[in-house]
Amino acid sequence: METIFGNATYVRRTATVQGNQEGIATLQVATFRIGSRAIEVALPEAPQIDEGDEVAVAGDLKNGTLHARAYMNRSNGAYNRRKGASNSLAAVGIAMVFGFVPGFGIIFLALLPFALAWCVWDLAQFRKNRRALRLVREYARTRPRFSGV
Repeated sequence: METIFGNATYVRRTATVQGNQEGIATLQVATFRIGSRAIEVALPEAPQIDEGDEVAVAGDLKNGTLHARAYMNRSNGAYNRRKGASNSLAAVGIAMVFGFVPGFGIIFLALLPFALAWCVWDLAQFRKNRRALRLVREYARTRPRFSGV
């Protein structure tokens, strides 16, 4: 995971909508640069980042762009992180209830390894996102104010 701090430049906002028969999810996306590094912050809530704000971001580098898991804006105090682990535990709980209904036990046992693997993956993502938020808070707290572009 990489952490970057500096002034946000070339700030642009977009929204992406993804969906299927199950429902629709909208992500608010802010793209900007810190120095020469391209940054993308995609969250359910609009990232509070404006041109020139002092921002710390932590995330994963993919194809030259840092895909932020968390950000902290020192200019206005806003911060946020990706969520996770909210639906996986509920889904397993529901599956376990249906596992005790006659006829669903076989299906439950067949799908249990996939459900558990999904929970492990989702919880790992949740931990990475929490760690990213801790990193940007610590990074922003310990660094002197950044005034350069």
